[in-house]
Amino acid sequence: MIISISDCAIRAKKSYLLNSSAFSQKQTGTLNGTVIDFNSEKPLPNVLLKIEGTTISSHTAKDGSFNIPNIPVGKYSLICLKSNYYSSVSDPVEIRVKKISTITLKMLPGDPEKYLYFSIGGITVTAERDLIPETHETIHKISSGEIEHMQATNLGDILDLIPGIERKNQPGLQSQSHIALRGASTEGTTDTPDIFGTRVIVDDIPLSNNANLNTGDGVGYGTNVKSNAETGIDLRFLPADNVKEVEVIAGVPSVEYGDVTSGIVKVKTKSSADPLRLKAKNNPDTREVNFGGGFDLGKNTVMNFNINNAYSLRDLRLDGDEVYRLNLQSIFTHKLMGKKLLLKEKAGFTRFFEDYSVKEDPLATVAYNHDYKITYGQTATYKFNRKSSLYFRGFINYTRRKSYKRKLNVIDPSYVTDRRVNGTQKGVFRASSYSYRITTTGKEYNAGLKFNFRYRYIHHGIIHNLLAGSEYLYDGNKGEGKQFDPLFPISIKSGLRPRSFDEVPSFNQLSIYLEDRISRKIFVPITLTLGLRGEAYNPQGFGGENIVKSQNGTFWNPRAGIKLKLRNNLQIRGSYGISSKAPALASIYPDPVYVDVQEYGRGGLDTLITTYVYHLNNENLQGYTQKKFELSLDYKIKNVGLSLNGFQQETKNTPKSVHLPYVRRVYSWPNWPSPEGKILESEENLTLSDYHVVQNLGWVKRQGLELVLKTQRIPWLNMIFRISGSYTFKRYGSNPSLGVSSPRQITVVSGSDTTQHDLFPIYPPFSGWRKRLILNYNIDYINKPLGIWLTFTMYHKAYENYLYADYPESFRRATGYYENGKYYTLSPGQAESWGLKANFEPTDLLTFRYPSTFYFNLTVSKNIYEGMEISLFLNNVFNSRNYYTDKKDILHAANPEIFYGIEFSMRALPFAKFIAHHLF
Repeated sequence: MIISISDCAIRAKKSYLLNSSAFSQKQTGTLNGTVIDFNSEKPLPNVLLKIEGTTISSHTAKDGSFNIPNIPVGKYSLICLKSNYYSSVSDPVEIRVKKISTITLKMLPGDPEKYLYFSIGGITVTAERDLIPETHETIHKISSGEIEHMQATNLGDILDLIPGIERKNQPGLQSQSHIALRGASTEGTTDTPDIFGTRVIVDDIPLSNNANLNTGDGVGYGTNVKSNAETGIDLRFLPADNVKEVEVIAGVPSVEYGDVTSGIVKVKTKSSADPLRLKAKNNPDTREVNFGGGFDLGKNTVMNFNINNAYSLRDLRLDGDEVYRLNLQSIFTHKLMGKKLLLKEKAGFTRFFEDYSVKEDPLATVAYNHDYKITYGQTATYKFNRKSSLYFRGFINYTRRKSYKRKLNVIDPSYVTDRRVNGTQKGVFRASSYSYRITTTGKEYNAGLKFNFRYRYIHHGIIHNLLAGSEYLYDGNKGEGKQFDPLFPISIKSGLRPRSFDEVPSFNQLSIYLEDRISRKIFVPITLTLGLRGEAYNPQGFGGENIVKSQNGTFWNPRAGIKLKLRNNLQIRGSYGISSKAPALASIYPDPVYVDVQEYGRGGLDTLITTYVYHLNNENLQGYTQKKFELSLDYKIKNVGLSLNGFQQETKNTPKSVHLPYVRRVYSWPNWPSPEGKILESEENLTLSDYHVVQNLGWVKRQGLELVLKTQRIPWLNMIFRISGSYTFKRYGSNPSLGVSSPRQITVVSGSDTTQHDLFPIYPPFSGWRKRLILNYNIDYINKPLGIWLTFTMYHKAYENYLYADYPESFRRATGYYENGKYYTLSPGQAESWGLKANFEPTDLLTFRYPSTFYFNLTVSKNIYEGMEISLFLNNVFNSRNYYTDKKDILHAANPEIFYGIEFSMRALPFAKFIAHHLF
């Protein structure tokens, strides 16, 4: 039995709620004891105590003691509730007639809405006190105990616990880690806007990848060293051991949050006076050490720190294919002005090095990403009274990204140039192979301010919780940019030159928001949330149809939610909302394209290079939006809770690259260096892979059904059961554009005339779709006397189909073409007669079904000594790889290979006692 009580009730209850007279005629006993803090062992006053199975309750005194008389004879558990502490239930205590029983209880600081089973060393085993959600939002929470139990190395490992996440990576640092919610995939490009649109917020400091310009040639190599520009945050930067709680909002968020479409990942790191703790973990990929804790500095000031060091050798055969992470963090918490003002200061440093080299071969490719990040943030909350508060947040993030690549370039004898403006000059002869070297350095600045005002009042029996605020965000990049010797180019056909990122303008966002969360009982308790958020991307001033003129768009995003509490164990939730995401700087200001054309001077004796520079900036590229609708049903019967959630969302106007053609003209220069008498020798229509612009053309429609079934601890089994399922259907495509396809040569016969055309057809865009059903089964076995926590998990991808091109033949005819610098339209009949029809591989037009697959994971945490524990995990226990062949008969493994790891953790003081006990 779990008791739900608000903090207000805890503070208001000042005396025993004992029915002494009801028990005066029965045989009774007395229970005495003390409640103390688990970490500091200081007494805890004003703890609400409840004798389970009775109506008897009491409070602790100032010294943490309590005395409860007149308890009927029997065995009882004692329920403890206190603000800012986990709710907990003691082991059964025997009450004997006319005897005094004594007990000492320990409470652990944490979320009072969570129920603490017990602590294994430093791992806290908790669960939600209520099995159904309290708000209309679809939120998934992960506790610090779950994080430590699974031996997560980074935030990406943690998010594998979210329903519907496809688990492909093993815990570690071996490859980039992103979050893809609701059936999205980190592979391919169709889901890139969803990944880029997932907001990661750590201690209310948003992490931004908007200013990352490390793109294109020279950034990354192979599958290991990669750039994450124009996509989501690489979650490997964030160590898991310092995380207190993760909250994932997959549904419609509050208007407090912006620059987001797909979802929000809110991370809270540890900031309290926790005991010093050392952790070490090892698996075939990563070795990691973590040391952290906190101190009460007095005068209402607490300092918490954490040091994390991790190393990964990805390929044991290569001495040089490795990842190294160092993370330092400190948080100071101050309570000032009679504890009305809560001030937090956070400082952090992360050094993340990713290298690839073959040290035995001096000519082999070398590539690395050497990045570091410095963070400073400050939050302040001032409570005027119980009804109103003011909140401020300010932060600045500095990220230095440095990418390097050296590669052997094998070429035929050629001429190159280092020209950076339009014009012609003599070429430089490059006779043999060479190794090129390119360094890309970005210096990103991300800063922001936020103000919130909250006010709670009651009007005509209606409870209003108002939220009003404003937010400003800045993104800029002032790095040295791409630096290399253009006379040793990446390739002879490369359209790249050195570029400084100082040339790229900064990006500004300004937002305002207002929200009212209304509660009232109209037949049944109802909570209604109404809100509006306005976001301006690079605002220029007032005016226009959107009130504010903005270079990259002004968006007014309404959001609403409702919760109907039909019964204590049954409720319906619904929400609707629109959100928007700013475009990346790399999409607005891509690298200029340099087209070098080889020409000849007098008598062919002078080899010339004419350079054409194309700036493909799209300064007015707009942000994109997502419209989302959800409907949920929550039901609880005894110790079992069920949540069923249906959703539909549409993302529109996502950035998409459009390849454009150009006309290449070749001249001879008989009077070189004078341009007089220049002769046009040839011209042809061409495309280049680098010659493209980014436009708001893409769209993704997604709908699905999510199910979560979970239990509280079943006492006679000591088990908790959880089942989650996620079905998603995604359709993606693009709006029509002037992007061209591969060149075609056609001959048109009209009467006696025959015309030869070298043209680039323009075809209607096609769409594709993907369906997926993922199920997860979890069993937690918890044995307090043995000090063991065992988790058995089965991951099951029951169903996945996809079609690359859902493209009926009648829609494959060209609608136009490009020839000799001009665009032309085509009628369906003309396109048919010219034979201009989009061609696909036959397999692209067929539905492919992946095999159903499953595998089992096992995790065990065991208490060794007070404050010490050991954890082990074994993923894919039976090493079931489930191989299959794709459309091109290429063999793939559906499941990751067997993987294992071990972690040892200890609190400093108990460990010292342990050593002293065994040595002395």
